Amino acid sequence: MGDTKGGNFDIPEKQAMSMLTDPNPHSQPNSDVVVPWINGLDVTRRLRDIFIIDFGRGTLESEASNYAAPFRHVVLIVKPQRDQSRTTVGLYWQHSVKKRARDAAERALRRKMRQVVVVLGVSIRPGDARWLDFGLNRPLRSLGERAPVARPATELPSIEEIAPLQAIAVEAAAA
Repeated sequence: MGDTKGGNFDIPEKQAMSMLTDPNPHSQPNSDVVVPWINGLDVTRRLRDIFIIDFGRGTLESEASNYAAPFRHVVLIVKPQRDQSRTTVGLYWQHSVKKRARDAAERALRRKMRQVVVVLGVSIRPGDARWLDFGLNRPLRSLGERAPVARPATELPSIEEIAPLQAIAVEAAAA
């Protein structure tokens, strides 16, 4: 699923070009948040020359307000629509709740993957081809402490060797 705007964040090209030339108090260009909007219709038919205001994931209202012209549009056009919704009242400058829920799920998955990689890092040597079996790139260096005895690539470490390292990995991933 692509981006779900959840409001009238799109603007015509003429208005976008005006915003793109407007200065901001923090000297960052409006091109950070005003970008061309292309969807399936633009690909299969003709480009519509529409732009969209997107402050990005997790942007605070105070950060979004630094982009004066785009933020003014969102306050005047999007906020009244969003104030009518139960789910977007306090987050009118951000795109849809579905996108935020998806982003939260993605962050949780990334945390779990970090735990898996750390556990694998103490179980499998960096040069071992089994990294590729997990769909991961081989690490350039060791991810954790290793037992001093070299073992064949087909022999896995014992649970007694992994348990203390797993606890460290879980603590590191939670931080």
